[in-house]
Amino acid sequence: MRKVLLVALSLLAVLGLLVVPVGAQQGTIVEVAQGAGMFNTLVAAVEAAGLVDALSGEGPLTVFAPTDDAFAAALEALGLSAEELLGNTELLTTVLTYHVVPGNLVIGQVASSTSLTSLQGEDIAVGVVDGSLKLNGSAGFVATNIEASNGIIHVIDAVILPPSVSGAAPAEAAPAEEMAADTLMVRVAHFSPDAPAVDIFINGERSAITGLEFPSVTDWVELPAGTYDLAVAASGSALADAVISVEDAALPAGAHITIAAVGSLAGGTLKPAVLIEDYSAIAEGNARVSVFHGIEGAPAVDVLAGGAAVITQLAYPGTLGNNDGLFTLDVPAGSYDLQVVANPDPSIVVLDLPGTELTAGMNYFVAAVGTLAEPQVVVVATEG
Repeated sequence: MRKVLLVALSLLAVLGLLVVPVGAQQGTIVEVAQGAGMFNTLVAAVEAAGLVDALSGEGPLTVFAPTDDAFAAALEALGLSAEELLGNTELLTTVLTYHVVPGNLVIGQVASSTSLTSLQGEDIAVGVVDGSLKLNGSAGFVATNIEASNGIIHVIDAVILPPSVSGAAPAEAAPAEEMAADTLMVRVAHFSPDAPAVDIFINGERSAITGLEFPSVTDWVELPAGTYDLAVAASGSALADAVISVEDAALPAGAHITIAAVGSLAGGTLKPAVLIEDYSAIAEGNARVSVFHGIEGAPAVDVLAGGAAVITQLAYPGTLGNNDGLFTLDVPAGSYDLQVVANPDPSIVVLDLPGTELTAGMNYFVAAVGTLAEPQVVVVATEG
């Protein structure tokens, strides 16, 4: 079991060199990609294949967008130059449309699937490898839930190829049932400011998690993968008095999942937020930060690093489309001058965080919780 330290810090220890705007953007999928600065090859490919109009239509569409580095690696593996790829319209269209799925799927919906049918027509396998969600067993997620006016973008670190191009059968490409171990890690967070201390029930039985108070996060608990009935009840009360119940929750093997109670008791809005976290290996010299907006009724916020916006419109779950309120990014370890400002009025500084330190090799789960009148921030730093 990894050692988990609960500390009270301020909102958002994020971001170094990789700048990916997050949240509902002003513009289509193509326009958001054009402005991000890390999809130059993808944008050129979309233009060469004549897919700009298709990806700029009403949608909604979910796009798995490879970075420029991902395209460079794919071209090297295929023995192609960028010019050769861009000149082969048929291959280009096949590969690009394989990265698009109809609908507006946030990362939690992707993670709960074993396969997705692409716009190209062939299936994309979804599974967990070494604790990290992957597409076709190889493509991991760099950033997720980047919303555009006509859909959502998830940034991936590899180009995925349909079986008709790669020559691999779907079952060989990424069978989810073979990619993961038979257990997973789960923790529970109490982020409802007016709810009393709670007990957690698993499959109808009171678990070892009892008396959990706001705003606390438990240590990780290892469970066999499978389907569970989960319930949250006031501490000491019976299962029949549960204020939150989730039936037949599919918890995939190999994953790290934080189940957070959010909303308010008084408003009748208590609900679970199921957050799939990335616990794959962290590159040397980097830290990983997962940021969660858990303040009901609060507006979206922007995060500035050195005065530049690195996250925009990070919002409470479900308030901008079907976003899950979570954003994850790997960043170089170091010291950051951060500000959290209101959106759309950046002159309202919510938090001023000069000299925020991120340690290499650490996973940071950062949650903004409480109420508008009394906001709080919790950070769980996990070593290893």
